[in-house]
Amino acid sequence: MNKLLKISTAVFLLFISQQAFSQEKNNSKQEKTLDIKGLKSKRNVTEKTIVYEGDVSFKSDFIIFDKADKVIVDENSGTLMIYNCKNLKIISLNKLIKPDNNKRNYIAYNYKENSLTY
Repeated sequence: MNKLLKISTAVFLLFISQQAFSQEKNNSKQEKTLDIKGLKSKRNVTEKTIVYEGDVSFKSDFIIFDKADKVIVDENSGTLMIYNCKNLKIISLNKLIKPDNNKRNYIAYNYKENSLTY
């Protein structure tokens, strides 16, 4: 009986210590995934930009588009300048901005702030 009590206590303590010291990985800050493809790409290391040309498609957790003529990714500001895209689908945004004098011919998507300016 004494041996059974010792074994039960040891198993109980082992179970309690496992629960107390186990760590659950907390992904409170969701990592943003960006999937971009194009026929040609060119990277400028000094300016930290990437230019994708020819049937560019983009997929993220927030917006999706395809068949864009050209996309310029500015890694410093976290901005995509999207030229003539087709099938733009907005899933979720923090900000949607329409400037008063929109004289540019591209859509700007900031993936750091999750905002779209058209």
